[in-house]
Amino acid sequence: MSATLADSLDDLTPAWFTAALRDGGAIKPETTVATADAALYGTGQLGLVARAELSYDGGEGPASAIIKLPSHDPGSRGLGVAMGAYEGEVRFYQEIAPRTAMCVPRPYWTSFEPGTGRVTLVLEDLTADWQVGDMMAGSSPAQNRAALAEVARLQADLWDTPDLRDLGWLSAPARTQMLFDQVAIAVDPFLARFAPHLSADAVALIEKLAPLAATYPARAFQRPLVVAHGDFRLDNVLFTPDCLAATIIDWQGLRLGPPGMDVAIWLATSMDPDTRRAAQDELITHWHDALVAGGVTGFSRADAVASVAAGVLWPLLLGVPMSLTLQQSERGDAMFAALVARSAELAADLGAASVLS
Repeated sequence: MSATLADSLDDLTPAWFTAALRDGGAIKPETTVATADAALYGTGQLGLVARAELSYDGGEGPASAIIKLPSHDPGSRGLGVAMGAYEGEVRFYQEIAPRTAMCVPRPYWTSFEPGTGRVTLVLEDLTADWQVGDMMAGSSPAQNRAALAEVARLQADLWDTPDLRDLGWLSAPARTQMLFDQVAIAVDPFLARFAPHLSADAVALIEKLAPLAATYPARAFQRPLVVAHGDFRLDNVLFTPDCLAATIIDWQGLRLGPPGMDVAIWLATSMDPDTRRAAQDELITHWHDALVAGGVTGFSRADAVASVAAGVLWPLLLGVPMSLTLQQSERGDAMFAALVARSAELAADLGAASVLS
C-alpha cells in the first residue's frame, strides 16, 4: 500500500506511517510500524507541526519523526496555496536540498496536492540534539555566525544557477508579485492594528513606501539570484548546543531572490536595533567571506551591502499584508510588530528607500 496525504493527526496511524516510511526508504519492506503516538508540537503561520514517537515490528526505523500538515485556518491555507508555499517546501526537500552541502533534516516522505493546500512532510526529528531559536528572545553572537554561514553555504552552492530560473514553482515572478500587489491596500488596516507598536519614523516610512511596493520585485529581483528561504528568522533555525552549527527549517517562503534578502531578514529580526548596529558590519563581512570561500566571484562586499539594503524591503513591506492574512495569535502579532519595526530601523540605517525611488 502506498502512502496518501494526511489531513489531520487522526490520519497518522501506524498503518499510515508504515506506508510512508516504506515508500521513503526509511524502513525495510518487511518492517511495520507497531505504534505511533502523534501529538501537536507547534503551530506555524501556514501550517501545523506534529511529533510522533514510533515503534516497530520486524525491523528498525526512526524512533520519532516530525510531521508537517497545512493550516486548518482558511485564510492561512489560501495564502499558502497562492504563495506556492506548500509545493515549495516539498520541492525544496526533493529537488534543492540534494544539490547542496547544507545540513537539513532527512525527508522520510513528502507529497502535496496542487491547488488544494493538501500537503504532508515526514521529516527527521532533530529535537533531541538541536535547539530551535527564538526570535522574541534574540540571537547570540554564535548563533548569528552559524546561521549566516549556513545560508551562505546554500547560496554559494547554487549561486545564480541558470537551470533554477527555469523552474516555475521556484522562480515565477507572479508568485512574488502577487504578494507585493497587496501592500498598498493593506496599509490602513495594518496601521490601525500595529501603529501603537511602531515608532513615528517607522509609520512614516511604511506610508512612503507602500504605494511603491508593487514595483519592488522588478527593482530588487535582479541577477545574481540565489535560493532564498524568505523567512530566515531565529524561529526557523535549529542549533547544536554549542551553536557552532545550524540547520534551517520551514522552507515555505522558498523562491529565487537577491542574495541579501535572507541576510537582511536575519539582521532585522534576530537582534534589537542597538545590538544589530554594533554587530552589522562584522556579520555582513562574515557572510560575504563565506560566499567567497564557497567559490562566489564577482560579488564585492559593496555589492553585498547593497543587496542587504534591497533585501530588507522584503520583510518590511511583506509584513504589512501578511500580518493581516494569516491566522491571528498573540505571539504572531508580537512577531509581526517586531519584524516590521526592526526592518524599518535597518531600512533607515541602510537608506533602503532609495531602492524604490
